[in-house]
Amino acid sequence: MSTPEITDEELVRRAVKCARPHRCFEAPRWVAVKDAFGLGSTKANDLCIRFGLDPDVNVPGIPCNCEDYE
Repeated sequence: MSTPEITDEELVRRAVKCARPHRCFEAPRWVAVKDAFGLGSTKANDLCIRFGLDPDVNVPGIPCNCEDYE
């Protein structure tokens, strides 16, 4: 029994949806996508829009134990 193929587009869509900023604090989704894909702000914003996500909505950052995080 073989597993169904996941398209490249579906993999990118999932990565954009699940991206988190590379810092403790929340940030706009486009920042998370920029961090995850190594893109500039314009291309990161475009990817969010392409997959129907608001680039300006805040998403939580990575969990950490830094002193500034409360």
